[in-house]
Amino acid sequence: MTGRFGDESYAKEELRAEIASLMIGDELQIGHDFGQHAAYVDAWIKVLQDDAKEILRASRDAEKIQSYVMGLEHEQHSENTAKLNHSKSNITSTISTNTKPEYQNEL
Repeated sequence: MTGRFGDESYAKEELRAEIASLMIGDELQIGHDFGQHAAYVDAWIKVLQDDAKEILRASRDAEKIQSYVMGLEHEQHSENTAKLNHSKSNITSTISTNTKPEYQNEL
């Protein structure tokens, strides 16, 4: 963050974060709590009144934020899946080498 609460630069950063939050909440199907961000609305209105194209820039940046965050989530998921598969493989290997079929125990 480059600004302080109430500054124009801060409002622009928060607008990007808010839009990204909406996008991520939609992609993850977890929704979004607008009430948590009501304090920023006045600053966003001023920024958008001063420059109507700011919403386009903010949306573009929010997409980049969403891609980055979701990329991290997908990367973490892939790593966890690989670890889980490796663990399952080790368990299966251990079980198969340490157990004999019933008929071999009778010999």
